[in-house]
This record gives sequence, C-alpha cells and structure tokens, in this order.
Amino acid sequence: MHRAITMAAFAFMLAACGPPSVEELIEDPEMFAEVAEECQIEIAQGKPRSELCRNAQKAAETMMNNVMKEALKPFNQALEGFLK
Repeated sequence: MHRAITMAAFAFMLAACGPPSVEELIEDPEMFAEVAEECQIEIAQGKPRSELCRNAQKAAETMMNNVMKEALKPFNQALEGFLK
C-alpha cells in the first residue's frame, strides 16, 4: 500500500513539474531508486529513453564518479608522497 501511494505521488509530481533534475535525484536516494526501477522497466519493454531516464543515468554516473574520487583519495595522497 505504501509503495502504491509513493508511486502515485511520484507520478503526480512528474505530471505537474516535469522530470526531476540530476541534482534532485542525487539529493533524494528514495526518488532515485524509484526512477531507476521505472527506467529498468522501460528499457526491458524496449521503450526509448525518456528525459527522466537520461537524468537518472547522469545522476548515477555523477554519484559513481564521486564515490570513486573519495575511494581513490588515500591512494592519490600516498602516490603524491612517494613521488616527492
């Protein structure tokens, strides 16, 4: 029931305001998860990529880049120290 209400609210938001931006998807993990699930369904059905799914893809790429930057910080710092 909770999921149905959430999806209905999400659908209403899309209809009223357009798709969420990349920044909005990054800031709201629950919304991102819902959008990602919807996009997986659309892709499986062979539908063309919507603006929503393009934004979700960009958000996923941005988040992954941020994670990789943070994960590599200690390695880069050690490498800088080694090269001095």
